Amino acid sequence: MSESAASAIRRFVEELADLRRAAGSPSLRDMARSSPNHKLAHSTAGDALKGDRLPSLQVVLMVVRACQEYARRHHIAVNDEDFDRTEWQHRWGEAKKLSQGLTGRPDEDVAKSLAAMLAKQGDVEGLRQRADAGDEFAAKSLAAMLAKQGDVEGLRRRADAGDWYAAKSLTALLAKRADAGDETAARQLADLLADRGDVNGLSRRADAGDEFADEKLSELLAEGGDVERLLRRTEVGSKASSKRLADVLFRRGDVESLRHRADASDTYARALLVLLLAK
Repeated sequence: MSESAASAIRRFVEELADLRRAAGSPSLRDMARSSPNHKLAHSTAGDALKGDRLPSLQVVLMVVRACQEYARRHHIAVNDEDFDRTEWQHRWGEAKKLSQGLTGRPDEDVAKSLAAMLAKQGDVEGLRQRADAGDEFAAKSLAAMLAKQGDVEGLRRRADAGDWYAAKSLTALLAKRADAGDETAARQLADLLADRGDVNGLSRRADAGDEFADEKLSELLAEGGDVERLLRRTEVGSKASSKRLADVLFRRGDVESLRHRADASDTYARALLVLLLAK
């Protein structure tokens, strides 16, 4: 491995380590326990943070999500935007290109012109082949073309494979459709934002009246045990947050808080209170 490639990998892993520290420096086992469905092995997390090789995109995104979940569960104040998985996909892609010596090439102007020509011809397959080979100009043009065609599944496949441009275009396309009243798009967008752990994005849509975003946001907050934010959303009328709040209180065995909510005419909290007292 060349020194420049090794340097690119070290810088990326250092950024990942900085994120871990910002989340409260969870141990490797804590990260494994905090990962979705416990799919991240502590040994895998350790390997990703060594810096001797670039971890896979899948592992990177699991590490990012695990750090975010750990911070939530331990009420550590963090900036949710630092955990934006679309941004981490982009960072990973840039690190991969640098580690493979794919940037700073003298033929970048040629690549840009070729991508523009393929886009003008509507050559999706040509753009896809060049994008898969690491051509960011082709990737950007392909994402724009798929978005113009309304190809949600095509964009989703590329986004899942780590294409930052496809992920951005997919989000914008779904948001446009959702804002126009397309419930399917609204549901897909909420799922996408939830999968990224994008609490801020979900909050903005929920505050604008998107019930699907409200439900997914409430689920994320409940997973992190964020009672304070669930309570704030409940106070502004979120039924989804009210239910998730009661669930969290029930899991914690918090009789007094459930009783308080039951006395405030929360029928779901009242039912859980009865179950908790029976136990």
